[in-house]
Formats: sequence, C-alpha cells, structure tokens
Amino acid sequence: MRKLSLILFLNLFGFQLYGQVVNLGDAELATKIKKSTKPYKVVYILCDYCEPSLVLYPQIYKLLSGRKDVDFYPICAQSSAEVEAYMENHKVGGPIYVVNQNRKRKWYAIIDFYNPISVASDYLTKFLGIDADKMGASSFVVLNEKNKVIAQTTYETEDNSCLNILKKAIR
Repeated sequence: MRKLSLILFLNLFGFQLYGQVVNLGDAELATKIKKSTKPYKVVYILCDYCEPSLVLYPQIYKLLSGRKDVDFYPICAQSSAEVEAYMENHKVGGPIYVVNQNRKRKWYAIIDFYNPISVASDYLTKFLGIDADKMGASSFVVLNEKNKVIAQTTYETEDNSCLNILKKAIR
C-alpha cells in the first residue's frame, strides 16, 4: 500500500516514472524465463553505453509492449544504479533485469576490466544454454514456449535489420 501511495504522490506532482530495475538473482531469472508458457520469449542484452542499445531498446520495447503472446526480458550486467540512471536519463520503460549483481568488486583497482556485455552473454550460455559467443549489446534471442531458439542476432547483425528479424520471429 505504501508503494502505491508513493507512486500516486509522485504522479500527482508531475514526476514521470519510467521502468523498474529487477534483481531476482541469476538462477531465479533463468527459472522465470524457462517457466514462461508464452509462445515467445525475447531476451535482449542491454548496455547503457552502447549506441545501438540506446536506439534499438526503445524500439523493441515499443514493439513488444502490450503483446500478450510475448514475455520480454531485457538483461543488463551493469549495476542497478547504472541501469536506473540509464532509464531515467533516456526515459525508457522496463522492467530491466540485472544479472551478476553479486560479483566481487575490486575496490583497489584503478582500472576496471569488467565487461558487462560479455558477462550478459555468458549468462545466456550458462543459465539458458544459448550459444551467445557472438552476441553483444543490443543482441537478442527469441525462444519459443519450449525454450528453443527460433531467432537470434549477434554483434554482426546490421542494426537496421534487427527489428525485421524480431517481427518475423513473433508473427
């Protein structure tokens, strides 16, 4: 009830609420995806500093919004705070699911070699059994109700053909 009151308060005073960052835990998210009985499940790799993500994610979100036959799982391996800032700054909807939030952060490292794009790809391989070697930011995979891959993009897929691939897969 308190959350509902807060949402109503923020909307009353003109605050625009955008998407929500969801951290179910890596295994729990994989279970949620696998247990979905929808005809189509789209798992999309998001990274806030990748230009194609900034362009493609809002288009895919808009395309899939309101579709009762599709579950959409945008995943990001950046911190929850970074994803929240991205959603607010770029006015994008959600939810966006964060993965690998329990990683050990090196407080003494001057340079951080953590690559959230390859971590998200590794997540798809480890938890969903998807060959994600060539997937990058703004890549996606479409699964059917039996969790079989029916369409997939990679970092080699031209940005302008991604939406066509998705539209064709979820007819």
